[in-house]
Amino acid sequence: MSEVNPDRPTGVATLPRYLRKGLAKQDVETLRIVQQSVDELLEEKERPVEADELPQTAGLVASSQLQIIDLTGTGIRWGKDGR
Repeated sequence: MSEVNPDRPTGVATLPRYLRKGLAKQDVETLRIVQQSVDELLEEKERPVEADELPQTAGLVASSQLQIIDLTGTGIRWGKDGR
């Protein structure tokens, strides 16, 4: 097994292997493009959904119906009182 490089960003270890290996092979310019793309994707995913974007069949869900789940195995919680 390889040793952990203390100079490597800590978030790298949490990425899937195919991303870690692929990103490590990229030059600085490509990494900046990836970073910009990720930033844009985050903005899109984090923006509030407007009512007119919802399908007509969408309805409200009572908070008591939400559950906290961890599908990733990382301890990141999604749902009520999670993210």
